[in-house]
Amino acid sequence: DFWSVLQAVGFGTSFFITERMMAKEPTQALPITATQCAVSALLSALWALGDGLGAFNGMFEFGPYGSWLSTTADESLRSAFTLPGLFLNVDYTKVAAAAAFTGFITTAGNRVGE
Repeated sequence: DFWSVLQAVGFGTSFFITERMMAKEPTQALPITATQCAVSALLSALWALGDGLGAFNGMFEFGPYGSWLSTTADESLRSAFTLPGLFLNVDYTKVAAAAAFTGFITTAGNRVGE
């Protein structure tokens, strides 16, 4: 529950700060959006990679699967569904392609459309 509330507060705060910045510099909407998207992508990729490699070592563990698939889960399950395993496992090439398409192509299209 704490993480859910924190996410909502952070999301709302980011919109407030973005609107304030764009009011001061209305011509900088695209660079502001691109920077936010790039930072979010970088942090998400680092988190997913760390989770996939077991770097958190159960630090955020809850339930049977930990931070989402922590070291307490079956190693084959964790390595198949986290990064970099998702992109390296030949059985999941379609899933990896769909994740990459959604992450890169549709996000880029959304940002350009804005």
